[in-house]
Amino acid sequence: MVRLSFWSAAALLLAPLTPAHAQKSPSAQPGENSTPAESTKSSETLVQVVVEGDQINYVTGDPANWPNELEATVAAPDNHKVLLENERVRVLEVTLGPGEVEPMHFHRWPSVLHILQADEWIDRDAAGNVIFDSRKGPPLSLPITMWKGPEAPHSPVNLSDSVEVRLIRVEIKDDTGDADLTPILDNRTRVIVEGIRSGDVSGIMALYGPGSLYAADNATLLSDPQAIEAFWVNVAASPAHDATLEVLRIERLGPDAFVEIQKYDVFDAAGERLFGGYASLLWRRVEGRWIIAADVSN
Repeated sequence: MVRLSFWSAAALLLAPLTPAHAQKSPSAQPGENSTPAESTKSSETLVQVVVEGDQINYVTGDPANWPNELEATVAAPDNHKVLLENERVRVLEVTLGPGEVEPMHFHRWPSVLHILQADEWIDRDAAGNVIFDSRKGPPLSLPITMWKGPEAPHSPVNLSDSVEVRLIRVEIKDDTGDADLTPILDNRTRVIVEGIRSGDVSGIMALYGPGSLYAADNATLLSDPQAIEAFWVNVAASPAHDATLEVLRIERLGPDAFVEIQKYDVFDAAGERLFGGYASLLWRRVEGRWIIAADVSN
């Protein structure tokens, strides 16, 4: 069981690890019996969950893992009209016609929603599961204003044959609080541990961007992506299986960069400690995606 997170590994003792396989849940169609609190997982996206009564808040994964072609204004341009955009916010007018199925899309930033008009609708996640059904909860008194975090790929369906869904979405680009970083750091933990256990390090490599630097010890600095990948391939072949991580400090450098200082300990499958140390990581947000620009461990 992953306790918190995993970062550097230097004990390359060449022993295979057991792959971990994720399973998708069967798709749900409109009108099927599913509840707003239903929670399932797919191998591609952490499924959203409706919580907190009439507040439509979704628990999501890491926006860094969502494909750019599914960004709302790219995947569903007919439903999202940009009214204003600058470096701090983006204001969208969102419409969904009677009986319309909105193309699968995501919202990478937290938002304030002002729902002006709607009747009955459902929402599906990337696997087709119904994650919200307006018919199964208390009626919303419109217009209503609410806060939402980043939303993983989803596809709303307007069930009404006469009422258009209309709302204004104000997306907050420059939230500089540390709470918005929690999904980023939790996701990298899951991706790295799953990659090591399965032997497939492609997900780990997706955490890095062009020109990223990696130093696993005091003597070597890797900048070639193939060299970084070779390092992680060797780690995946070692007994490293689990880790604990204590984030000692997060220093925001602005809306698109932060430094993380951490203490880590790495364990084998039996829970025996292999090694540990400290690491300093520079994260940057490039085109809405958080990447590791530099990772230096001791």
